[in-house]
Amino acid sequence: PYNAEFRKKLQEKLYYADCISKGVPVTEDLGISLFLVDAATIGDWNLEGLPSDELSVENGIMVTRSQKWPLMIDPQSQGLSWIKSREQKNSCRTTQLIDKRFRNHLEDSMAFGTPMIIENVEEEIDPLLDPVLNKEIQRKGRNLIIQLADKECEYSDNFSLFLCSKLANPHYSPEIFAQVTVINFTVTMGGLEQQLLSRVVQMERPELEEQKQKLVEEVNHNKKLLKGLEDDLLYRLANSTGNLLDDVELIEVLQKSKSTAVEVNEKLTIAFDTDIRINTAREEYRPSARRGALLYFLVVDMAAINNMYMVSLQQFLELHDFSVNNSDKAPIAAKRIVNIIEYMTKYVTSYMHRGLFERHKKIWTLMLAMKIEQVADRLSASYVGNLLKGGDALDAKTEKPAPASWIPENVWLNVLALSRTVQMLRDLPDNIERYNDMWRAWYDHDAPETQPFPDYNERLDKFEQMLVVRSIREDRALLAIDTYIQHALGREFLLSAPLDLAALCDEASPYVPMITLLSTGSDPTGKINDLARKRKKTVLGISMGQGQEPAARKLLEQGISEGIWVLLQNCHLGLSFMGECQEWVLSLNKLEETT
Repeated sequence: PYNAEFRKKLQEKLYYADCISKGVPVTEDLGISLFLVDAATIGDWNLEGLPSDELSVENGIMVTRSQKWPLMIDPQSQGLSWIKSREQKNSCRTTQLIDKRFRNHLEDSMAFGTPMIIENVEEEIDPLLDPVLNKEIQRKGRNLIIQLADKECEYSDNFSLFLCSKLANPHYSPEIFAQVTVINFTVTMGGLEQQLLSRVVQMERPELEEQKQKLVEEVNHNKKLLKGLEDDLLYRLANSTGNLLDDVELIEVLQKSKSTAVEVNEKLTIAFDTDIRINTAREEYRPSARRGALLYFLVVDMAAINNMYMVSLQQFLELHDFSVNNSDKAPIAAKRIVNIIEYMTKYVTSYMHRGLFERHKKIWTLMLAMKIEQVADRLSASYVGNLLKGGDALDAKTEKPAPASWIPENVWLNVLALSRTVQMLRDLPDNIERYNDMWRAWYDHDAPETQPFPDYNERLDKFEQMLVVRSIREDRALLAIDTYIQHALGREFLLSAPLDLAALCDEASPYVPMITLLSTGSDPTGKINDLARKRKKTVLGISMGQGQEPAARKLLEQGISEGIWVLLQNCHLGLSFMGECQEWVLSLNKLEETT
């Protein structure tokens, strides 16, 4: 269940240090995954869709080697996509615990020995699954059976079960941990950056990505061939009887293995050189992928403020691809990359602003500015900590008292904390005491953020100036934040565009419904009807409430069959129907595939 950082700490610091302290021989820069799986298998997993970063490889090992069924914490559905691709050839069945035919699906999969994936697992698991999770398998005659509640069900050794949860931070009971192997598939910054790099190169230089893919397949094939030759030779040597020199067949296999190994190694050497050349060309687009990964994890951080702000990885990838396709073209790659980064940053910001409450929009923009500066190593984490905490961690009783009566206690503590954080301001407390009248005039000014600081103005950058305002005149901090954002990102990031329903409609699709959260007195029905008239569409609406579900189902059926717009109003009065609506939307893709 651990994330990449904690696994690294366990492996490189705690485990390695423990081995050294006890005198246990241990490899330096230990890579546990290389002991448990060979490069050819990792290559197969990558071709099936598993990301190539270390965390994903470790997860792949646990999924395939664990004796217990895996429960994947998979908010971005990366593990789910890999399992579906991997088990597609084995007639894999996908279901959910809330599915009406769930038990039938389970019994069929166990009887026929086909893989089964259970999606959207919550923090509680149906007790019906306990015998399956505990592997309470019994032999009855020649057959294997498992007691499922009140029924004996056939069981095949080929059956496999995968559970997937989209919850980002679920709290499972110790009993569930004992029953299954909980694996954290949450995407890492490095893993996502690599995926976005492949996507942007695929769109910008498709021939390069095609070469890369062919090279990966070729290298993987050659490694498997080499491994097969080694295994065959070792098997023959182990099972050979008599004098080895008299075994003609063994000598021929040895000669063939040697010549094939030389040939394969030559191919691998050539492939290695080719891979370096391709990667050098691909690396040019790395800044674009890095910005994309930064934006996605910023979106994930916003979900901590309100769960409604969570955006799925699939949704974000669509925003990323739209940005690449619609940003300005340029003959020089470096300029093209700058265009992609600027367009993507603005587009994702406008997308997020549209779904944020007004009071949270500035939080997004400030976090974006700070994250970009931090990734570029222009902003220290201690500066960000001071912005958030100020002097709250200090105790006024143990600190030097304020030098003047006009300085409130909390302001003085903020000043002390700031002087210990920013090297340029280390003498700020003494400076305030020395230039007391000038600082008091600055403090009493109606708009101090617009005034020069006594003795410091030329020496501070915009973020440090913002920290001074936040420390001494906290009530003016938001205006100082505006100045910093304008300097770091540009004035357009401070402006909030009004809702453009037509543009929103263009972004939506039959598979992506539009949800509007209304404040008192607001009603978009008129605008929706006007837009429908302009686009020659029919709108059928219904106000949700008790007993309205059958009528709403008829409207949805009519909308799907006739291609009209369906407007569900007052959805808070029909929350139970919203889950059914979600199933309708998810089934539209399957409906299109079958037709």
